[in-house]
Amino acid sequence: MTGDDELALRELSGLFRAAAAGLFATALAGLGGDRDTAEDLVQEVFQAAWLARDKVCGRDLGSQRAWLYTTLKHKIIDVFRRGQRETVMAPLELELLKRPGQQGPGPTRAVLSSAMLDLSWAVIRQMPAVRQHVFWLRAHEWKTAEIAEHLRITQSTVRDHYRIGLQQLNQHLGCGREIVADLEADEFGEGAE
Repeated sequence: MTGDDELALRELSGLFRAAAAGLFATALAGLGGDRDTAEDLVQEVFQAAWLARDKVCGRDLGSQRAWLYTTLKHKIIDVFRRGQRETVMAPLELELLKRPGQQGPGPTRAVLSSAMLDLSWAVIRQMPAVRQHVFWLRAHEWKTAEIAEHLRITQSTVRDHYRIGLQQLNQHLGCGREIVADLEADEFGEGAE
């Protein structure tokens, strides 16, 4: 590391201490409460600052902060653009695995479905508590209104948690493709509260 790089590292470390909390709050608000992605974006912003250290370092604090927030804004937009490019595939028919006497999937598909279900619940367990509850109650066939009343939140908040959770599942399990879709889109997508 050169002397200039060491100076840049010190300057960016100070900038991180001064701006990281505000960047995180902005990312969290922009992503609808997705803490994991917000943390990732703040890290990506400072990685970008390091790569552009010749442009960022040596500026006044206001200009540096403006550069950071502009970069964060673009990274948030990128997250939403990636989400729009996901392709819809039919959800797994896990109910066939539970119904005795009906023709279910072959042994290979049954193992894959079981593994996918286990991975899905592992991802759900990493979600915020309210989102975990929304998924648990949806898995037990509760309606949107019932979940909202039980958790003392609005129906739109229930739908938001479910939508963001589906995005997280697809991000972790689908490698950029939507593999988990809403099983009851008509009920869960209803508009009025």
